[in-house]
Amino acid sequence: MKRTLIACALACGALTAGAHGGEDHGEAAAVPVQVGQAPRAVAQTDDFELVMVLTGAHASGEPEHDHPTVPPVLTLYLDRFATNAPVAGATVEVESGAFKAVA
Repeated sequence: MKRTLIACALACGALTAGAHGGEDHGEAAAVPVQVGQAPRAVAQTDDFELVMVLTGAHASGEPEHDHPTVPPVLTLYLDRFATNAPVAGATVEVESGAFKAVA
């Protein structure tokens, strides 16, 4: 009998629990699309971190003939991994296919 009363009390409590209002369940807000970020690559060791950013006509993915006067530019950022302090006076050799350069 005691168990039956407890079960009835719990069941009645569930009947009085209802949904509450005040929320708008309409369409979700659109997520902003990130555009205009130049292609980049990252490499790191225990001591250094290198970030390479390509800008110019080739970076946008547009054909070369659309912007013949805008040459591609590869910018290198070299810092100490632990402190994020820039490394001054460093020499970096860049090689891609037949292209070779020292930065």
